[in-house]
Amino acid sequence: MWRSILWERKLIGKEVRWRIKSSVQVKINEDKWIPHPLTFTLRALAAMATGTTLSTLKYSNGTWNEALILGKFHGDTAPFIMGLAPFN
Repeated sequence: MWRSILWERKLIGKEVRWRIKSSVQVKINEDKWIPHPLTFTLRALAAMATGTTLSTLKYSNGTWNEALILGKFHGDTAPFIMGLAPFN
């Protein structure tokens, strides 16, 4: 039985991914969205107001506002953010 449970756990871990579809719904400091292993949370809170969403980090053409990201996030976190694929 345990072998079966462990096998399923490995399978689920490889196949399950959370995908951001709308940056308007994801709150920067409150939600689990950053691709840090295990926690999916920010290492340190961003210097932004509570409830601020990911949409504020992007230009109208969908690209990241790198200057804003580098100014508001921990230095180790900024590359993770800018490495995320574009989304709405």
